[in-house]
Amino acid sequence: MKRQARGMKGALALAFETTYGVTPTLPAAYKIPFNSNTLTAKQTLIDPNTITGRRDPVEPGMGQIDVSGSLTLPLDVRNIGLILNGMFGEPTTTGSGPYTHVWKVHDDMPSMTLEKSFSDLGEYATYPGCKISKFTLNTAVGNNETTYNLDVMGADEILANSSMSANPSELKLLRFNQFQAAVEEGGVLLATCRQLDLDFDFGLDGDTWCLNGKGTRGDIVEGIIQPTGTIEALFKDATLLDKAIAGENTSLKLTFKREEHSLEFLLPELLFERATPTIEGPKGLLLSMGFRSFYRDNYENTSIQVTLKNDVESYAI
Repeated sequence: MKRQARGMKGALALAFETTYGVTPTLPAAYKIPFNSNTLTAKQTLIDPNTITGRRDPVEPGMGQIDVSGSLTLPLDVRNIGLILNGMFGEPTTTGSGPYTHVWKVHDDMPSMTLEKSFSDLGEYATYPGCKISKFTLNTAVGNNETTYNLDVMGADEILANSSMSANPSELKLLRFNQFQAAVEEGGVLLATCRQLDLDFDFGLDGDTWCLNGKGTRGDIVEGIIQPTGTIEALFKDATLLDKAIAGENTSLKLTFKREEHSLEFLLPELLFERATPTIEGPKGLLLSMGFRSFYRDNYENTSIQVTLKNDVESYAI
């Protein structure tokens, strides 16, 4: 008797492509730990208006294939580097252990083949031509698991009974925790910060379906990146609010540290959105403001810089 597929036996693999939408032969694939995976291919059935003299409907048409979905992944010391490659391309790496990897915004993003496996059934769904369209990280006080979300777009779905890689590499999971996070504003520790949400929209154009005999995307094109977010802090003074009112350029840095490992998200230039705290009860008041990062003339020469220090020697693609 066949058993129902179980989520606990699922797996996620990643391989970078040299040609968009083409899975490399014998790819250098990585097995990625994940919490959830909704990546799928959908093909809409089209209601025709054809008249045949009967009340019965005629056969529907078939629409284009939309490969999309989201991934929820644990924020960890090593595997996050592979995802940052998907967001920004290869980093600049220095050091001899621990190694320091630095990612910045570039004109191009690499494409990937992602594989969703139902290993207890021996079934595999491969998605070539994938790019990360959005990245979201919510860091807040509380007993919460530290995860991040990715929105993904892809070209096609290929179903098979064997994996694209018989022996994918696997980086040992060592997670960062919420209590290991610290926030700096303008280069100074913001000890009153309670929550920092980062949202990176990579501005991808997914409306690139082609008349290629398959109804799939022929490419996914990069546009202007939009780094935004929200910060929440104890309302002890009007320092942040005054900066928002004045339109004062400042910076934010979110850092996680675990042993000799660290992960740093730096937004070198940003403006806060003005929002005076509201009073909704007798308890202590909080200041919550959105922000937008940009590039004008900062030293880092980027609107986003991510620095990862760990024991992985190279993230070369």
